[in-house]
Amino acid sequence: MLAIIKEMGIFVVIAQAILFFVPKETYAKYVKVLIGIMVIAKLISPLFTLFSNETWEEIVFSGYEAEEEIKSTQEVFLGKDGYDNLMQHYTKIAEERNSQMIQEAGNE
Repeated sequence: MLAIIKEMGIFVVIAQAILFFVPKETYAKYVKVLIGIMVIAKLISPLFTLFSNETWEEIVFSGYEAEEEIKSTQEVFLGKDGYDNLMQHYTKIAEERNSQMIQEAGNE
């Protein structure tokens, strides 16, 4: 952490020196924008090091798993009788919800 602060300090001092030597004031605003972008990038870069390659691979792998699950569910409902399968699925869910509500009402 201390090294990051040290690097930022050195970068800001060098950036100010560069601004001092800019030939015209009209160019100064463009140089300031570039320096600002570089400072923001320098501040954000430690955040990317928090995530190791293994973490990114795990995130990507879980995305692929979810995608495969969605595709397999779509295949069930996109067949010749897709509408019927879909209606049966929703009817089953509705029946389960109704039975849960009846049980909860009976317990109260």
